[in-house]
Amino acid sequence: MSTNANEDRERIKDLLEGAPINDTSNYGSYDFYSEASDLERELKKQDYQRRQLKNVNEIEQETEFIRNCLKDVYEDIILSDLQLAIEHGIEERLWRHVFYSYVEELRIRLRKNKQPQSHEYQMVYLELSRYLDMGTGFYHTLVNTIKISEGMNLNTIGIDLLLSTFASSASPTPPSPSHKRSSPESHTAYSSRKQLAAECIQRCLIYLGDLARYRECIADVEGNKKWEFAKRFYLTAAKVFLDNGKAQGQLAVLAAYSENDLDIVYWDTFSLATKQPSLIAEDNLQNFYTQFVMRTPEMVLSDAETTEDNNIKLVWQFLSVHLCLFNQDTSSLPKRLNALLKTIETSVLSPPTVTKLVFIIIYTLWDFRRQSLRSSNAKRSSRESKYLTSPTNREGRYVTKPTSREGNSANNLAGSSTSANASNTDGHIKTLQQAAFAVGFALCLRAIENLDTKGLRGSIIWYDYIQSILEGLVQSYAHVKAEREKGSTEDDVAQTFITTVTSFLKFLATFLARPLLSSVSQSSLLSLSSRDSKILLTKRPITEDIEFLGIVPLRPVHEGLDWSVGMYPGAYNGEEYKSEEEDEVRIARVLGFAKRVAEIKTFEIFTYNEQTGMFIFLDEETKKRERQRLMKIMAEQRLREQVTSLEAGLTKLGIQPASPHNGVGTYTEKTCLIDVGVLIDCLTTVKKWIADNHTEVIVPLDAIDVLDVLKKGSDAKNIHARDAIRYLDTQLQKRQLSQPSSLDREHFIRAQNINEKLSSWNEAEEYLIDQRV
Repeated sequence: MSTNANEDRERIKDLLEGAPINDTSNYGSYDFYSEASDLERELKKQDYQRRQLKNVNEIEQETEFIRNCLKDVYEDIILSDLQLAIEHGIEERLWRHVFYSYVEELRIRLRKNKQPQSHEYQMVYLELSRYLDMGTGFYHTLVNTIKISEGMNLNTIGIDLLLSTFASSASPTPPSPSHKRSSPESHTAYSSRKQLAAECIQRCLIYLGDLARYRECIADVEGNKKWEFAKRFYLTAAKVFLDNGKAQGQLAVLAAYSENDLDIVYWDTFSLATKQPSLIAEDNLQNFYTQFVMRTPEMVLSDAETTEDNNIKLVWQFLSVHLCLFNQDTSSLPKRLNALLKTIETSVLSPPTVTKLVFIIIYTLWDFRRQSLRSSNAKRSSRESKYLTSPTNREGRYVTKPTSREGNSANNLAGSSTSANASNTDGHIKTLQQAAFAVGFALCLRAIENLDTKGLRGSIIWYDYIQSILEGLVQSYAHVKAEREKGSTEDDVAQTFITTVTSFLKFLATFLARPLLSSVSQSSLLSLSSRDSKILLTKRPITEDIEFLGIVPLRPVHEGLDWSVGMYPGAYNGEEYKSEEEDEVRIARVLGFAKRVAEIKTFEIFTYNEQTGMFIFLDEETKKRERQRLMKIMAEQRLREQVTSLEAGLTKLGIQPASPHNGVGTYTEKTCLIDVGVLIDCLTTVKKWIADNHTEVIVPLDAIDVLDVLKKGSDAKNIHARDAIRYLDTQLQKRQLSQPSSLDREHFIRAQNINEKLSSWNEAEEYLIDQRV
């Protein structure tokens, strides 16, 4: 660039009115990039001269002209070659040189001027407002241009890209019609182009949120500020490209303006849980907790007993426990943990609050697991996060107080916060994990304590995540259990952990034993009795899956869902679940979780009865009743064997024993002939009849033939037919292996004999029984 403004104008005019960007005969993408670099240097030079001189009107005009030219050049680069723009951080440089630096300069001048009524203050205020309006209009136009040129829907593009990633990792076939292309190569190119556009739009939306935030900061409004516009831009940006957590980091900054402590921690941990977390999220979290302790030490360091609002008390105590987890401080953890669990027992928790609290615990557990892995691989060459891909710290301008923490700040929530705990022994991490488990289970227990499925709407992500790390829970539980059996000294956190898990399992058995849950119909619950149907339901996406789609801790769960069904918020066909239908999916997932826990021998106190289809919690009282029942059965069996032996003796003596028996061992038996509809729709009821040992169930040969025909297919009736066939095979095989003398008394289901026939259907009418039997 020359120092003559007129020559610069002519040069830039020739550039902007020249050949198209893709025309290599004149200026290409890299020619624009080179010209933009020259403009940047000239802009810096003009800014420096403007700050040194008193009469800056002419220089300000030149600076404004250069700034506008630079904006136009960078816009052309973005619209013509997205890949080049992304590689060289064009959006970042456009924002920094054209908008942010000048806006920040005007904001500083406003803060220094303490007289809002002065002429100078009003001039700066008007200039800042003008520039904020210009930036908002520019980025709106840029976003709309990219969106239209690429044919993108901002409501679904983030989901599209992530599902494309899931599909490419599983098979070369895309998961939905909107992703289908002629070949894997073209599909990859399509997704790559869409991803570049989504990344660019996300950054532009974040800048729009920043501009809206700046405008609200200078607004002449007394009292609370309104941050709706900025929040809307950040939320939209978060959904456009799900792998990047910068938008969530900005939402945490926005929450700091509103002094919403829970949202600050929630959005910072949300950002850290993404594949590309915000570079300053952990530092901001550390700064928050430093201020949190200094701001109200009497609330944090005590049990907060004087707080009138129980929910405020709950949040403060939760954050005080998370502070211990964050700093890996086990010295004050037991006291704070016990105080928090007592408060949870009496709190009224809304689903959004439960969701935020549970997610923070999920992230904490996930980070502890990564720390354990890093500790076991400490000798490997690099500990830098594999998720951080961009070296540019655009968001560094929002760090209000720099910290001295070094290392992998975005992916080590607690590893470097305290030098005294740098070693992070396995036992230390286990104690912290046990505390996190205790808080998570206590929250979920409280959420369903009113026996209403609405409580699952805030806590279902806990069941999903725990299923994915169930071996970690089993190891912690088995370790504490073994220490108990050895009589070793048990710390308070371990005691609290095992007590909370036990209480949760006990109430879960009660929750699942309800004959009719308030929001789910009886027919829906019956459909869940089939294992195949349950699996089918658990694979259907629901609102929580959309909300946390892209989060690394829950990614294994989301990859296993069946996104092809298209019935989720923002689906291609516009169909969505009703809340009751989503409740059915949540119930199915909880049933799947309970079934997996019941299959683990470590949790021997929690079992599943296949015959009755019920979950049983075996506490001491239940074990006592079970022992009494078994003793009674064994006594009856012993008496029956004695009666049989005496009958055999009488027969040898030539004395015919009386029949039927009127003494010990007699029973009243019903005979029920069932059709194929009963086997398909009411298999659970049939199992209960057989378990009661009072009904002999006869399966007609015709019903078996029909089941054999219906077993092929993927509909619900086909799945139920396969389930019925498996059950009949198991029961009939048991009957064949049993002793003849015990068939009628021990196995109350059998197939129809060939000679058991009526001559006509009219003869069967008198044998029909009430449906309620």
